[in-house]
Amino acid sequence: MKEPIITLDNEMHDRHELTQKAIQDSFYYGYLAKACLSSSAISQLLKSPLEYLNQINLPTESDALAQGYLFHASILEEDKFNECLFLDVKTKANKEYKLAKEERWDVFTVKDRDKALRLRDRFYNCKPASELIENSEFEVPMVNNLMGYPFRAKADVLGQYLIDLKTTQVLSAFKYSANKYNYDSQCYIYCNLFGKSYKDFKYIVIDKSPTNEIGIFNVSENFYFSGEQKVEYAIKVYENYIKNEFDLENYLVEDTL
Repeated sequence: MKEPIITLDNEMHDRHELTQKAIQDSFYYGYLAKACLSSSAISQLLKSPLEYLNQINLPTESDALAQGYLFHASILEEDKFNECLFLDVKTKANKEYKLAKEERWDVFTVKDRDKALRLRDRFYNCKPASELIENSEFEVPMVNNLMGYPFRAKADVLGQYLIDLKTTQVLSAFKYSANKYNYDSQCYIYCNLFGKSYKDFKYIVIDKSPTNEIGIFNVSENFYFSGEQKVEYAIKVYENYIKNEFDLENYLVEDTL
């Protein structure tokens, strides 16, 4: 049965068809990035409406995002990992590397590949972590309404648990990072889009230091509702400044120190 959903560009679609198309990265990170809200869009709106518009109009690819993709692909999508181009160059300032990046986005150094494989091996050698993703689906897309707006999401792991894989510089600081980077809002969005309780949501985190420590983080009720509050606030920002076409030349922040 068709389920109508209206995207941010005021186009009506069948929700199931959008979700099916979202399997393709080009569609998920292309059309849907502008037509739906997401956890990353919420983080941008929490910073400012200018941050959100800048990313929509001039999307940028940071090295951190690229490394995150490589890490995820090494564990969850081996075929995509193997399709990447790995160049044996000392730096990314190398002419061969720069020319390759002009032709395709999935270009990495051999050093990048080896780091990702080291993290992958560490993950699969840790049975309490690797067993959590057994009998699960990987990179599962979803498009659905939340708080009256279309949202998109891709679950790293969907099975008994809804799991998101993260890397971090310092595992002991992950709780701080989870708040700083609004992982609570991601948790809230994903649980609602995929119909999971926060009790079934987990973060599996790997420290990028030489020890590659692994942490499994469950989610508290407070964390979940903190995410809900952030999403509500971000949507108000969207409505006040984006939907109502506020003149952002006049946007500023006022506060007291």
